[in-house]
Amino acid sequence: MGKTGQTGSEVATGRFRDATEVVAAGLRLLEDRLAVESEYRDALLDSLLAAFDGSRPGVPAKVVFDRLDERHARRVELELSRVVSGGTSWMDQGNSAKSGDPL
Repeated sequence: MGKTGQTGSEVATGRFRDATEVVAAGLRLLEDRLAVESEYRDALLDSLLAAFDGSRPGVPAKVVFDRLDERHARRVELELSRVVSGGTSWMDQGNSAKSGDPL
């Protein structure tokens, strides 16, 4: 089997005795990388679980959606009052295409 590519150049420079050493070094690097990635995933998972298991009490979904509905209703009411009073709509404030057509 001939020495080609990166393996051959690593052997040619004298860094490694043969292709087997090059492959073994590559496998060690791969194992190290996989170990680091595994540690990172474990740390990320621990952080996520800690965030969800925090001491803060949860808010029931009904309360969250009720708040969102109220907020949306207030924003719609504000937008309508701006338009009715001759003010500018959010679409007139740089949020539409230059031709005047909606995006």
